[in-house]
Amino acid sequence: MTQEALNTKIIKLKPQLENYAYSLTKDEVNGQDLVQQTMLKAFDKIHQFKQGTNLKAWLFTIMRNNFINDIRKKSKFVNREELSSYVPYSSKNMFIENDGDSNILIEMIEHEIEKLPVNLKTPFKMMVEGYAYKEISDELEIPLGSVKSFIHKARKRLQKRILFLQDYRTIKATA
Repeated sequence: MTQEALNTKIIKLKPQLENYAYSLTKDEVNGQDLVQQTMLKAFDKIHQFKQGTNLKAWLFTIMRNNFINDIRKKSKFVNREELSSYVPYSSKNMFIENDGDSNILIEMIEHEIEKLPVNLKTPFKMMVEGYAYKEISDELEIPLGSVKSFIHKARKRLQKRILFLQDYRTIKATA
């Protein structure tokens, strides 16, 4: 397939890219910026597209990566509210009466992070601080696959531990 044909296909996929961008950003202006950024990168990197693969999936991956990178660039530091995003989805429906409970939960999460083994804690904390996996890999001088594995294991341990602590607090509060 020629480069012109690929460019034409990319342009035809613009409405679907706009829908996906809006689902990510929840904002029309930022969504349009994301579409434009994605299409520019796609046109610039069209030589990297492998014939026979899914063009739409390739574009969506570029868009998702651009979106994630933009978020990382905008958040150079992590505040306590961002740590609470690591609470498992099933516990997000819990009822919190006041900020004291929220602060206790965040302190519990921070405490559980500190209890992680160093090989899991260090990459996880770097990821929370906004480092890309590749940056963590380079900084710690460990393979990229190991970084991803360590972060995944840290998340799973934290989720399991936080769920246990949430259940414990709920049982204790109703007793």
